[in-house]
Amino acid sequence: MSEDVSNSQLFPKSKGVEVIEGDMTILTYQPYPLLFEYIKEDLPRHDSKVQLSNSIQEFKGVLRDEIKVDLELLSNFISPKPDHPKYRYAITDIRLLIQRICSRYDYDQCFVSDFYKGLTVSSSNVLSTSDCILRNQDEKRFMFRPILEYNIDGVTCNIIGYNKLIESFVTLSINCFPFGHCPEEWKKYKPIKKFVEKVTKEHDSLLETPLEDYLKEKKVKVDRNIRSFKTKHSEAIPIDVKGLGEIDLIFIDEQNKILYLGECKHNRSRFDMNNWKRDYTNFVKEYEPKLARKENWVNKNLSIVKEHFEVLYKCSIDLEGYVVKASFFINAPTVYMHNGKYRAHTFIDLQNIIEGNFVDTVFRFENDETGAVFEIGHPYFDNLRYELEKN
Repeated sequence: MSEDVSNSQLFPKSKGVEVIEGDMTILTYQPYPLLFEYIKEDLPRHDSKVQLSNSIQEFKGVLRDEIKVDLELLSNFISPKPDHPKYRYAITDIRLLIQRICSRYDYDQCFVSDFYKGLTVSSSNVLSTSDCILRNQDEKRFMFRPILEYNIDGVTCNIIGYNKLIESFVTLSINCFPFGHCPEEWKKYKPIKKFVEKVTKEHDSLLETPLEDYLKEKKVKVDRNIRSFKTKHSEAIPIDVKGLGEIDLIFIDEQNKILYLGECKHNRSRFDMNNWKRDYTNFVKEYEPKLARKENWVNKNLSIVKEHFEVLYKCSIDLEGYVVKASFFINAPTVYMHNGKYRAHTFIDLQNIIEGNFVDTVFRFENDETGAVFEIGHPYFDNLRYELEKN
């Protein structure tokens, strides 16, 4: 239902409800099923090139050096024998475990208690079923909190599956820390709070650096994080004073005569239309206006960009006849890729563009009622809606 509602909100008239004799059916109107199937098949194609954070190692160092606890030791209560069914789950009372650890290693009991609370799903913080659907990347979900607390015959027990703890730490380091999220029980500890802020601030480079490295490897003229443009004289031309901020990425596709103006968005990996809808809203309301201002400036100041690259690469550059193509470059696939005002390219898209393998899909439809045949390209849903209303 969450998926259907999100599809309907993003793409009006794609979904409907039919109720016959008390039975409700969710309908997907033609020809939308083909587009939804295309998105479903296309998005996983990009996952292999998602740039991941390795912040788990840094997190271990923060715990060790600043809070004086060992993450490996705190994880050692899991049974090391997973082959036999009876060893696949560790069952313990976390309270007794905390007492033993703190007594043996002289750890701060308040911190160790909060550490495990931040990894625990219990009756006091468990999400409702509807919230698990609508807020499926909430930090209180089992994917981030691998310890389950049960009351069995009046006794509190904590259960965790083998390998689940390390799986959750990997998930936290990849899809939480870099985006400013961590268990709320940990936020009161300044070293952890400072660590998350640092990882969040630096995570854009996880996307920008590989993009730049790849372009340089392919001998493409590229520059990134531009706040001012170089000139052949001593003074540079600042753009941040003009309200443009920073140009994340700009490169010259000499073969196709395109000057790419890139806005890099290290977006969070998401897995369903409900969360992709959130991405879509952010792109339309927040990111598009910023990119539009930069696109407008570059179009009006191509001579400045030309001189900048000539100074940077110590050569003569001719941008006559070039088209400025403003695009987003994103870390993880999202539905905006298929219906945005601007193109949004993943790493694998960039490789295909530079190597001449990028294919722009075009759909061909026939109106069953009128027999009219029409084709639609990107942005697919907007163009489809226009054609359906026209025909």
